[in-house]
Amino acid sequence: MNLSRRTVTWCAAIGISLVLLYAGLTAAAWVFVRHFRHVEGVAYTDIALPTRWDRYQVIRGNHHIASGLKLLAAGKFAPGFQQLRVGLARAPRNRDGRMALAGIYAQTGRTDLAQTTLLDGLAHHSNDHDYVATTMEFLSSLAQDRKV
Repeated sequence: MNLSRRTVTWCAAIGISLVLLYAGLTAAAWVFVRHFRHVEGVAYTDIALPTRWDRYQVIRGNHHIASGLKLLAAGKFAPGFQQLRVGLARAPRNRDGRMALAGIYAQTGRTDLAQTTLLDGLAHHSNDHDYVATTMEFLSSLAQDRKV
């Protein structure tokens, strides 16, 4: 196949334009996330490289959990609860978020959801003595409640 010089030049120009467009859009997304949403710890490569999007989701999840805990401390239950749920879905290894969400479920009478939340966390925190002890303590209190 014999391509003319003009065709090759146009293809190269289009390719370079697409790369620059992608770089510009991802830079704009990074600036928005970092400076307008105030998500700490996000690197440009977390947004620009598809292989790092999982890391970006975990960072966002941790940010949601931190925001949720702050909102709960300020007495704003509904938005704080929502932030915790979203954050834990994105960052399931976040121990503090998991414990706080399970505590909210338990306090609101949803012991089934608290139990599920804590048991799901054992996949991530089975080596954490405090987490396992808290989970077992909660489960034994449920068993005692069922006996009464």
